[in-house]
Amino acid sequence: MITTPGTNVTAHNLTSWLDGLRRINGRAISFKRYQQIAAHWEALPLEWVRESRDVEALADMERVCERAHLKPRRGNRGGTKWELANMYRLNRLHQLAREAEWASIGLGHNSRNAA
Repeated sequence: MITTPGTNVTAHNLTSWLDGLRRINGRAISFKRYQQIAAHWEALPLEWVRESRDVEALADMERVCERAHLKPRRGNRGGTKWELANMYRLNRLHQLAREAEWASIGLGHNSRNAA
Protein backbone atom coordinates (compact mmCIF):
# COMPACT_ATOMS: atom_id res chain seq x y z
CA MET A 1 0.00 0.00 0.00
CA ILE A 2 1.23 3.50 -0.81
CA THR A 3 0.25 6.93 0.43
CA THR A 4 0.86 9.83 -1.90
CA PRO A 5 3.14 12.40 -0.24
CA GLY A 6 1.33 15.63 0.61
CA THR A 7 -2.12 14.02 0.43
CA ASN A 8 -4.31 11.58 2.32
CA VAL A 9 -4.74 9.43 -0.81
CA THR A 10 -3.80 5.78 -0.38
CA ALA A 11 -3.76 2.99 -2.92
CA HIS A 12 -3.14 -0.75 -2.84
CA ASN A 13 -3.47 -1.58 -6.55
CA LEU A 14 -3.82 0.10 -9.95
CA THR A 15 -7.58 0.50 -9.66
CA SER A 16 -7.39 2.32 -6.33
CA TRP A 17 -4.45 4.40 -7.65
CA LEU A 18 -6.62 5.55 -10.58
CA ASP A 19 -9.48 6.35 -8.19
CA GLY A 20 -7.05 8.44 -6.13
CA LEU A 21 -5.88 10.28 -9.27
CA ARG A 22 -9.50 11.05 -10.16
CA ARG A 23 -10.08 12.40 -6.63
CA ILE A 24 -7.01 14.63 -6.76
CA ASN A 25 -7.82 15.81 -10.29
CA GLY A 26 -11.36 16.71 -9.20
CA ARG A 27 -10.08 19.23 -6.66
CA ALA A 28 -10.10 22.97 -7.30
CA ILE A 29 -7.45 24.13 -9.76
CA SER A 30 -4.38 25.28 -7.88
CA PHE A 31 -0.63 24.92 -7.80
CA LYS A 32 -1.03 22.52 -4.87
CA ARG A 33 -3.31 20.26 -6.92
CA TYR A 34 -0.71 19.96 -9.69
CA GLN A 35 1.99 19.20 -7.11
CA GLN A 36 -0.24 16.46 -5.67
CA ILE A 37 -0.89 15.00 -9.13
CA ALA A 38 2.86 14.92 -9.83
CA ALA A 39 3.54 13.29 -6.43
CA HIS A 40 0.78 10.73 -7.06
CA TRP A 41 2.32 9.89 -10.45
CA GLU A 42 5.78 9.45 -8.94
CA ALA A 43 4.33 7.20 -6.22
CA LEU A 44 2.84 4.78 -8.78
CA PRO A 45 4.75 1.48 -8.67
CA LEU A 46 5.16 0.30 -12.26
CA GLU A 47 4.80 -3.29 -11.00
CA TRP A 48 1.11 -2.54 -10.44
CA VAL A 49 0.72 -1.75 -14.14
CA ARG A 50 2.84 -4.72 -15.21
CA GLU A 51 0.98 -7.22 -12.98
CA SER A 52 -2.59 -5.87 -13.04
CA ARG A 53 -5.38 -8.26 -14.02
CA ASP A 54 -8.04 -5.51 -14.21
CA VAL A 55 -8.64 -4.99 -17.94
CA GLU A 56 -10.97 -2.02 -17.36
CA ALA A 57 -8.39 -0.18 -15.22
CA LEU A 58 -5.64 -0.81 -17.76
CA ALA A 59 -7.81 0.36 -20.63
CA ASP A 60 -8.94 3.44 -18.69
CA MET A 61 -5.46 4.40 -17.47
CA GLU A 62 -4.36 6.41 -20.54
CA ARG A 63 -7.54 8.52 -20.61
CA VAL A 64 -7.43 9.25 -16.87
CA CYS A 65 -3.75 10.19 -17.00
CA GLU A 66 -4.31 12.45 -20.02
CA ARG A 67 -7.09 14.29 -18.16
CA ALA A 68 -4.67 14.87 -15.29
CA HIS A 69 -2.11 16.23 -17.81
CA LEU A 70 0.44 13.54 -17.00
CA LYS A 71 1.16 12.61 -20.61
CA PRO A 72 4.28 14.44 -21.85
CA ARG A 73 4.13 16.34 -25.12
CA ARG A 74 5.08 14.63 -28.36
CA GLY A 75 8.80 14.43 -28.78
CA ASN A 76 9.37 14.47 -25.02
CA ARG A 77 7.95 11.04 -24.13
CA GLY A 78 11.03 8.93 -24.81
CA GLY A 79 12.72 7.52 -21.73
CA THR A 80 10.07 8.83 -19.35
CA LYS A 81 8.01 7.01 -16.75
CA TRP A 82 5.01 7.63 -19.02
CA GLU A 83 6.61 5.62 -21.83
CA LEU A 84 7.40 2.70 -19.52
CA ALA A 85 3.93 2.72 -17.93
CA ASN A 86 2.25 2.86 -21.33
CA MET A 87 4.41 0.03 -22.68
CA TYR A 88 3.64 -2.14 -19.62
CA ARG A 89 -0.07 -1.26 -19.91
CA LEU A 90 -0.33 -2.21 -23.57
CA ASN A 91 1.71 -5.40 -23.13
CA ARG A 92 -0.44 -6.46 -20.18
CA LEU A 93 -3.66 -5.80 -22.13
CA HIS A 94 -2.37 -8.03 -24.94
CA GLN A 95 -1.34 -10.76 -22.47
CA LEU A 96 -4.76 -10.74 -20.80
CA ALA A 97 -6.54 -10.82 -24.17
CA ARG A 98 -4.40 -13.79 -25.25
CA GLU A 99 -5.12 -15.61 -21.97
CA ALA A 100 -8.86 -15.04 -22.42
CA GLU A 101 -8.68 -16.34 -25.98
CA TRP A 102 -6.78 -19.46 -24.94
CA ALA A 103 -9.23 -20.08 -22.11
CA SER A 104 -12.12 -19.95 -24.57
CA ILE A 105 -10.64 -22.63 -26.83
CA GLY A 106 -11.94 -26.09 -26.04
CA LEU A 107 -9.81 -29.19 -25.80
CA GLY A 108 -10.68 -30.16 -29.35
CA HIS A 109 -9.94 -33.34 -31.27
CA ASN A 110 -6.18 -32.95 -31.11
CA SER A 111 -5.91 -32.97 -27.31
CA ARG A 112 -4.55 -35.88 -25.34
CA ASN A 113 -7.15 -35.19 -22.69
CA ALA A 114 -10.13 -35.41 -25.02
CA ALA A 115 -12.44 -38.30 -24.28
